[in-house]
Amino acid sequence: MNNLDEKQIEKIKIMAQLAIYDKTFGEDDKKANDLYYRDYIYRKNFNYRLAFSIGYLMIAAFYTLTIFMVPDIDLYNFDFIGFGRDLAIGAGVFLLIATLIGTVASSNDYKKIKYRLKGYFTLMNKLEELDTPKKIKNRKPLAARQKREEFN
Repeated sequence: MNNLDEKQIEKIKIMAQLAIYDKTFGEDDKKANDLYYRDYIYRKNFNYRLAFSIGYLMIAAFYTLTIFMVPDIDLYNFDFIGFGRDLAIGAGVFLLIATLIGTVASSNDYKKIKYRLKGYFTLMNKLEELDTPKKIKNRKPLAARQKREEFN
């Protein structure tokens, strides 16, 4: 173990950090990085709205059952239109809340993803600097070359 110099030990540490990142966040972060900010928010918001809608439908169904299970209810004089209007207003409020929560949560997630990817590319550049011979040290960093390849 004493045969390793400081440069090799640094390379091993960086490669271990990159491997941990790839195992934990790598695939999901790279998929999210392929999306624009608004597209990422839109896709995540769809999931939030769907979950809130299912939850609201369950609550509304339970509420409806409790109202109609009352033995003294007069179905002939019951205001079904007002009841339906109240349920629709509740659904609208629930979807508005889901959209707000989804937007804030998705925005925070996207910022974390961008931060992690920035750290990932920084480590990749450090690893490349350790690997490149002194003759070609003036090359552009790996992240800059990868960005250029994305546009080609």
